[in-house]
Amino acid sequence: MILDETGRKHVVVTQHAPPDGLDLTRPDVAFIVPSDLAGYLATQHMGVRLYIIGADPFLWEMHEIAVAAGLGEGEIHLTNTGGTARRVYCAHCKTVTDDVTQTTLPCSGCGLPLAVHAHFSRRLKAYLGVLDIKQAV
Repeated sequence: MILDETGRKHVVVTQHAPPDGLDLTRPDVAFIVPSDLAGYLATQHMGVRLYIIGADPFLWEMHEIAVAAGLGEGEIHLTNTGGTARRVYCAHCKTVTDDVTQTTLPCSGCGLPLAVHAHFSRRLKAYLGVLDIKQAV
């Protein structure tokens, strides 16, 4: 794991185990469990670099906490380890379907055929699914 050496404190939060190669013996590196992130960041000052590692929904949930704590985009580093599985939000019935690996799927809520777009909503923590007109006719 490569650290942004412009920071004075490096905070790592992961969805699972700490990444290989993370030197937890360094006094400027802290590994924080997700439930402690908000409280930990509240005690920090300028110079923190946050490294969030996990799948998309986790990344954006932790990102939201970091922004609320006052971190800027340049201080937050995201690494997606979730593979190709995505959370998809149906624009028609507002249902969220998790672990989607296809580019098209029937909505689990309304049953409409959906095309998964590259647009990711940070607010919804999901990719946008809209009517797949190729399959709807």
